[in-house]
Amino acid sequence: LPIANAIWAVEEPLAQPALTDALKIANETGLRVILDEAVLNENDLIPYLDFPEAFIFNLRVSKCGGVLSGLEMARSCRKSGLPVVVGAQVGETSILTRAALPIAQFLGAACRAQEGAYGLHLLQRDVVSHSIQFGRGGRLLPPPIFHGFGWGLDCNLNGLDEPRAC
Repeated sequence: LPIANAIWAVEEPLAQPALTDALKIANETGLRVILDEAVLNENDLIPYLDFPEAFIFNLRVSKCGGVLSGLEMARSCRKSGLPVVVGAQVGETSILTRAALPIAQFLGAACRAQEGAYGLHLLQRDVVSHSIQFGRGGRLLPPPIFHGFGWGLDCNLNGLDEPRAC
């Protein structure tokens, strides 16, 4: 494919995002604009919900205030038809990967891609006993959920300089 046909989106091409300017880029290039740091909460998201053909929202649990607020934003996107990439921070542990799974599952077909789950591909050591990471073909195969509190992960904080609760 020529490069022009291989590119389908551009992530935040403007230093100071404005809805009208982002719409102009989407309309003139035919590329969707991926919204990342421009959208941190539900109020930031609202203006873009009317233009699902022009935008894709990069929803990161760590950026959007946690799982509950992420689910609310996912609900708004799904209702309006705005596609979503469930994003990740580079080098995040399995704890954030696990937190993103219910959001991706809730989104269903509205989830166009899911980042993260790099686990030990990027980390020397994860803070859980069984790292959640993608396998062959990019498939995400999380380990069985352990019984217990929280996300059901078996956290192993031994050897960390400043242990914190999972």
